[in-house]
Amino acid sequence: MFAAINDSIRNVRLVTIDFAGFCTSTDHLRHFFRMNKTVVEIVVDLGHKSDVFTRHQLLKDDQILTNFSGRKACMNRSE
Repeated sequence: MFAAINDSIRNVRLVTIDFAGFCTSTDHLRHFFRMNKTVVEIVVDLGHKSDVFTRHQLLKDDQILTNFSGRKACMNRSE
């Protein structure tokens, strides 16, 4: 995927199932958007709604990045 994005001359919009499905490290996410200037948006599908974030928002707004940080713990089965 990264090679295709790097080689692209057109703008790219990425879509992910949820926040943790794309990246769980805010540092890695910020680095990814700095290095891949053709990625202009990311769409996060949350099931009942979708959130769209621009490249500028992800690079400048720390509040948005907190959505991507860490994974939620798995739900335990009853014992």
